[in-house]
Amino acid sequence: MNKLTTFSTMLGLVFLLSSTALAEPKVDTSDLPPPPDGTQAEAEPVTDEKALENLMLEVLQVYLEMQNYLAEDSTWRVARSAGLIALKAKNFDLKLVPEDFNPMYRTLPKKLRVSARKMYKAKSLADLRLGFKGLSKPMTTWANLSTPVGIDVIYCPVANATWLQNKGPTKNPYYGSQMLTSGQIVWSGRTIAELEKAQEEANSARPDDSEED
Repeated sequence: MNKLTTFSTMLGLVFLLSSTALAEPKVDTSDLPPPPDGTQAEAEPVTDEKALENLMLEVLQVYLEMQNYLAEDSTWRVARSAGLIALKAKNFDLKLVPEDFNPMYRTLPKKLRVSARKMYKAKSLADLRLGFKGLSKPMTTWANLSTPVGIDVIYCPVANATWLQNKGPTKNPYYGSQMLTSGQIVWSGRTIAELEKAQEEANSARPDDSEED
């Protein structure tokens, strides 16, 4: 009797396992065609509205050091700084820039990289100054679009080139001590004090949220 019961139990387990295997068959999907175009779920591209601006502000700090050295007739660290700018521009991911941005913004990293690489290979003060003209073109484009605080864009009619510098006495990077103060301001950014004043005026013009009718 015990053997019969054991046999019946084992037979039931075999039947149960067989039923489960039949109910959930494995399907080989390796030969199935891909889903039609447009039906796949695609992740939205990640963008950052401040990414390019942050890059340009980083480049600006290096650029201003180069401008000062050239105005002092010095080649000290100028070529190395140009190499740093080229590296920053090369490593920048253009996919971060939103599609609706001004198309001129999207060309800035490449133009910076090309111009900075030429400066990096320069061997003389004259070559560095010539390369600085090229580097200043995308920087001027950016300044006109972004209006950085505390920065002036100055044009040298003799060199037929512009450059960016901090507000203050003109320091011509193209001729240095020969014509240090030669240049005309063609665009003048707001000072930090002017920006702070504008922000205060904007804040004072807003209605007080704590006041209720």
